[in-house]
Amino acid sequence: MWQHLKEAEPIVWLFFTAALLALLFALYAFVKAWRYKRAAREAEAHADRTRESQESVMALFNHVSQTVRSYFQDSNINSGELVEALLKHFTETAKKSFHCGCASYFAYDKEQNEIKMLRSSGLFPSCLDISEEKLKLIAGNEEKTEEFLKTTPFPLNVTPFASAVDQKRIVNFGFKECEAKVRYKVYALWSMLVVPVRSRGEVSGILVLANKRGRSQFNLEDVELAKSMAEVVSWTLNYLAMIADIREKAGVDSQLETAASIQNHLLPTSRAEMGSVEAEALYKTAYRVGGDYFDFIRVDQDHLGILVADVSGKGIPAGLVMASTRALMSALSQNVLSPAKLLTDLNTHLIQLIPEGMFVTAIYAIIDVKSAEMVCAKAGHEPFLAAFGGEEVKVCNSSGMVLGILDSGVFGESVEDVKYQLSKGDMVLFYTDGVVEALNRRKEEFNRDRLALALDNARNYGPFEALQSIQGRLAKFTDGEPQYDDVTLVAVKIK
Repeated sequence: MWQHLKEAEPIVWLFFTAALLALLFALYAFVKAWRYKRAAREAEAHADRTRESQESVMALFNHVSQTVRSYFQDSNINSGELVEALLKHFTETAKKSFHCGCASYFAYDKEQNEIKMLRSSGLFPSCLDISEEKLKLIAGNEEKTEEFLKTTPFPLNVTPFASAVDQKRIVNFGFKECEAKVRYKVYALWSMLVVPVRSRGEVSGILVLANKRGRSQFNLEDVELAKSMAEVVSWTLNYLAMIADIREKAGVDSQLETAASIQNHLLPTSRAEMGSVEAEALYKTAYRVGGDYFDFIRVDQDHLGILVADVSGKGIPAGLVMASTRALMSALSQNVLSPAKLLTDLNTHLIQLIPEGMFVTAIYAIIDVKSAEMVCAKAGHEPFLAAFGGEEVKVCNSSGMVLGILDSGVFGESVEDVKYQLSKGDMVLFYTDGVVEALNRRKEEFNRDRLALALDNARNYGPFEALQSIQGRLAKFTDGEPQYDDVTLVAVKIK
């Protein structure tokens, strides 16, 4: 054939070449269009999944918020009944949200190092050490299986849940891990997610999700959703326990001591490091229960979120609002790269939850840990300070009303995203008004100018050393004067 083509007229050869190129181009266009459609379908599915996840967490959050309010307001309500109803809602919501065959909640007894099922939705595939004789009696019967597991404690070390409890982290078992690490399987088990739930800073239980629909595996999005749901349940259990303790103990001092202890457990670790970003926080309350709050949020694999907030008022009401803000941020922040949108969504829910007359100020920044681009928005909060290169320390301000007062239509129009390109060696400082309004013996304020000078002197340090330097200057200025407001500082540096 090629010989005949070579001997043919040039015009025939050109026609054949053009036809071949047209065919190749059409094939290329088809493949590109197919890839585009597939990417569009995946993006749409991801958006649907994100929306569904947020709706699930918010439904759970609204349920538990009402639970806490009811218990706080009505002394006749039994906490045990509320916990039972909460766990029922938790497991049912989890089973539906993760599209899995079973969601079970186990209580963990630290002293005995044992677990025992409290609630389950769906047929639990066991993965626990059950005798063959007992297995024959309960196999295939969801009610009998659940009844047996509710009345039988299991030593933690003979279950596949030990690492999640000991390390206080979510453990994802894929098919291979299920085959290799799970010794006892009553029914088929191809995927399992073990999610620790904390109360008073310690693991008090675990949520076990098993057998995702379609024999598929739990992915990173599932892990993030599980983390958010566990956060919501965790803070609920904390406050139910706190209010129960308050009822049992007499005196305001006991109330404050209990509330302060629980609030400290709600705060994140004071350090975060992700890619090119290193951050450190310093937090000091004026009273035992504070209204300041900070958080480091992994928005996705490339973005770190940094939140600093201040709740108006003090004491237990401020602590409740702070806990609500943390739970909401955990639920709403995943994969949202616009701080202004996140704050608007946060306002939508806070306005329905916080007491009349209270509000929250906040500043929220999202940093791309690869490009070091930072997007920031604030809601009635103090502007942040930035030491860019060798330039003079800059006050970075933007518009935005406080959270929890105006409806989200008005609030959304007031808040804006502002972008900043950070570079290696740059340092950014977030803070609350308790820093700049700190007083010395002459009743002079520390003010923003002094804080900017303190940052300028510490700009070449790492975040931890910088905060120690700034705190030292603040302590020298106040010279023993009582602290009237909470102090929160967060330093961020690009490595």
